[in-house]
Amino acid sequence: MKPIYLLCGVSGSGKSWVCQQLKSKFTYVAHDQFFVGERIHHAQGQRKYIASLIAAAAGDKPVITECPFAERQLKEQLERAGLKVIPYFVIEPTDVVRTRFRAREGQEPSQNVLTRSVTIRKRAEEWKAPSGTSTAIRDMLQKVG
Repeated sequence: MKPIYLLCGVSGSGKSWVCQQLKSKFTYVAHDQFFVGERIHHAQGQRKYIASLIAAAAGDKPVITECPFAERQLKEQLERAGLKVIPYFVIEPTDVVRTRFRAREGQEPSQNVLTRSVTIRKRAEEWKAPSGTSTAIRDMLQKVG
C-alpha cells in the first residue's frame, strides 16, 4: 500500500492548491468532493472518503488529500485500516488566509477559521510534522521519493 500524505490546515491556507500542483506525482483524492455541495450526511461522506483513500493507496502512486478539520480522527482511522499516514501542515499568515478565503467564498472567514490556525500550529509541533506555507509544502512534497 502506498502512503497517504495528509495536508492539514485552515480554509484558505492553500491545501487544495498544493494537491492540484502535485497531481502528476500523487493520486489526489479531493476531500471536498465528499462533503461540499452535496446534501449528504456527514458520516456517509466520511465513509466514502475513507473508502476512496484506502482504494487509492492500493494504486501505483502515493496518495495526497486535504484535511481541513479533525486531522487526528482521520489519521487514526486510516492507520487502523493499516495505512501509513504522513501529515504535512499548511500554515499561512492570517492576512493571506483572509485574502484567499474572501476571494473563494466572497466573505470574511469566521473567527473559528482564524482561531483554528493556532490549533493547527500546535498539532504540527505535537506530531513533529513538516509545516510551512503552501509553496514550501509543495516544494517539500515534490522531493518525496
